[in-house]
Amino acid sequence: MDTLAATSPTSEEAAFYRTIAWFWFLDYPLTFFEVWKWVMKPPHSFFPEEVQNFLEQHSWLRDRLVVEGGFITLRRPGYSLAELVILRQHRFVDATRKFRKLNHFLSFFRLLPWIRMVAACNSLAWYQTEQTSDIDLFIIVRTGTLWLTRLFLVTPFALLGLRPKLSTTEDKMIQQDPFCFSFFLDEKYLSLEKIQLPGEDPYLASWVLSLVPVYDPDGLYDVFLNQNSWSHEFFPHATASIHEGKKIQRSFFSFLFRVSFFEPWAKKIQMKRLPAVIREQMNKDSCVVVSDQMLKFHSNDRRAFYRDQWKKLLKEEGIS
Repeated sequence: MDTLAATSPTSEEAAFYRTIAWFWFLDYPLTFFEVWKWVMKPPHSFFPEEVQNFLEQHSWLRDRLVVEGGFITLRRPGYSLAELVILRQHRFVDATRKFRKLNHFLSFFRLLPWIRMVAACNSLAWYQTEQTSDIDLFIIVRTGTLWLTRLFLVTPFALLGLRPKLSTTEDKMIQQDPFCFSFFLDEKYLSLEKIQLPGEDPYLASWVLSLVPVYDPDGLYDVFLNQNSWSHEFFPHATASIHEGKKIQRSFFSFLFRVSFFEPWAKKIQMKRLPAVIREQMNKDSCVVVSDQMLKFHSNDRRAFYRDQWKKLLKEEGIS
């Protein structure tokens, strides 16, 4: 092996390292199949069965990775792959329990005719939740009903004590499995390309492709993915998620509630009750967006932090 090969990665090696490094920042060790599925901007297509041999046979990668029990992560001081795998397994069990709880409420979603699609997102979509993690949901609604739908969703869950609350003594969530409706989108504005961070935004691309639809009576999920095909520029092998929960169709009686003239009223009420942190951050960037087409309440949006730290690590390895 020549000196250049030892110090400079090939384009294939760079693609795999780029991918594994991104998920290392998320404390998410990958399987060989997941490395193939989420490989970032590869120079050409790979077959899933090629990944293991490639990672094991190329010394540049071998020196920088840890492979154990079918999982892969970066070889970095202070990080134990075994501990990360155990953590991922525990989180998987918790997320499975959360999905069961979510399934119990699907019948409620079908009562609201304005809901076009409900999908699990964030850590739940990755099966990476803790006991106090939210059940994060992404909601697509009929045009002109964004605020009304949110009001009818949030109010019952708040009355049942199933919404996120902050402890009065500690700055953390205190209840188990709170439902968080933090992202609503109008059915006519499905593309999220416009809220990408300037430059690369691998977090948003992986967010789009990791969504797990739990209620989709009209097949809108495929339309959403088509409108966000830009995400495949990052992850060309990523495929749509499939949820094996119970199939729920729209309620026969939902046609009785198709009126939306209360939308301005619903907006006025909720605008007055927005938390101070949302009011302070809204519409300053793409982290918190408040409009009649999109409600995105990600006040702790860490996309830029992960992206910048990831790029710094890649730069150390001579990868752009």
